[in-house]
Formats: sequence, C-alpha cells, structure tokens
Amino acid sequence: MARRGSLRILATFLVAAAIGPGSGHAQVAACPRGSVLPAYAHNDYANSHPLHDALALGFQGVEADVLLRGGELRVGHDASATRPGRDLETLYLGPLREVIHRCGRVRTSAPFLLNVELKERSQAGYDTLRALVERYADLFEPPPAGLEGPPVEIILVGWYPPLNDSTPNRESRLWRQQRLTTLSPDAGSEATPAVRLISLDYGKTIGWSGRGPSPDRAASWLARLRAAKDEGPGRLARAYNVPVDPAVYRLLLEGGVDLIGTKRLAESRQVLLTLGVASPR
Repeated sequence: MARRGSLRILATFLVAAAIGPGSGHAQVAACPRGSVLPAYAHNDYANSHPLHDALALGFQGVEADVLLRGGELRVGHDASATRPGRDLETLYLGPLREVIHRCGRVRTSAPFLLNVELKERSQAGYDTLRALVERYADLFEPPPAGLEGPPVEIILVGWYPPLNDSTPNRESRLWRQQRLTTLSPDAGSEATPAVRLISLDYGKTIGWSGRGPSPDRAASWLARLRAAKDEGPGRLARAYNVPVDPAVYRLLLEGGVDLIGTKRLAESRQVLLTLGVASPR
C-alpha cells in the first residue's frame, strides 16, 4: 500500500508541474522536458488528464478509441462511454497543436505517436477523421532540415476501409498497423510502406507473468515480431495488454519491442526508470 501511495504522489507531482489551472480542459503550462520512455498510454482517455498525463510523465505516445457521434469523433471504449465535447479534436489535436506551436515539438527528434482506434466499421467516421487531420495538417508536416519525422504521426489501430494505394497516402497522413495473431511468417504479412506499427497482444500471445523462467513461446513471438518489423523501414514494434513487471518489461525491450502499452502510467514509469531505459527528450 505504501508503494502505491508513493506512486500516486509521484504522478500527482509530475502532472501538477506540467498542467496548469483552466476551465474545462487542462492546459500544458510548460514545454515537455526530461527523459522519454519506451512506452505509450493505452486507452489514454481514461486517465485523469488525457494526453497531458502522458506528456508530463515522458511517454512517447497515446492511444484513443473513437466513435462518430453527433458529428464528433467522441472518445470512449464504446458508445455508452462517450460524451459531447470529449472528442479527438478537443482532447488531443487541439492541445498538441498548442504545445507544438509554443514549444516547437513534443519530442526533440522522433514524432509523438497518436494511435487512433475507430471502434466501428464506419466510412463516415473514417471520412470525418481524414477531414479533421487535414484541418490539423501542420501537426503532420515534414520538419525542418536536421529533424527526424514530423512533430506528430497518427496511426490507425482499429478499423479502416480498404486502401487502393500501397503508399503512406500523404493526402490522408494516416499510417496503419500490422497486428500479429499467429506465428506463421506468411499470415497477415504486409510489406506496404503504409505500415508504421507492428502490434502484439501480449496477454493473448506470450502471457508470461514475470515469475519463473520465461516460456519458449516468448522467444518465438518476439522473433516473429522482429521479422515483421524488419519488413519495412521505420517500423516500430509495440506490445500491449502487458503486466507492469520489471522482468516482463526487460524481456520485451531486449526482444525488440519499442513501445510498451500501459494503463498504469506512474507505475510503468518507475519500472522503466529502474531498468535504465529512458532516453533524452
């Protein structure tokens, strides 16, 4: 109990340092500083301060589920959890623009990742997302010379309509993921350059708790992950549904995972800092 209490205090301190007072929505009071962690905030909208908690604690990205309701891409796991005004633009794109215009970038070199999961098979939802991304095109523009990647990259990790083009569609600025569900090297393989993220559901594949020796399947899945990642330049490997455990985190990071998804931001931060895997922002 004492350890959990200290983690809550750590999270409160760090968020308070980055979030100022405001009516309705939190505002980032200072440009993000400090170390960057090989992790992202999964289901970020469930945190006390969506986006801002992840920025304050040094995460490389966030993930948000969205559904088209009332003309808005409202954020929530399902329709019953959505509310007017809690939408992708208000919680994410608008605040990211404010941070970038004031600070230059969220991260010094690599882009900040905004994973968006369309929860329904909705062409209207996809078209609304494309139109919204065009309104915020400055977030995704090529950077000045000497910097790697745009300030933000947006990756579709849910439904999207069949795409006719095998390129990263510069008009829509929407990247895709490749989800690994089998160890077969031919199943679900996508050599298209539109794929930016290779995704592994840890709980449904490796499923090791961190106690005792890691199972043989862990090496097999991580080898499959690395192979898919190597099929295209610039790809990142992520694992989600991961227990917050030092042994599990070490296994994944040493096995080639770039981003660990977590819903327990402060605890994951402490574990990653203990492992010494933070990098300069």
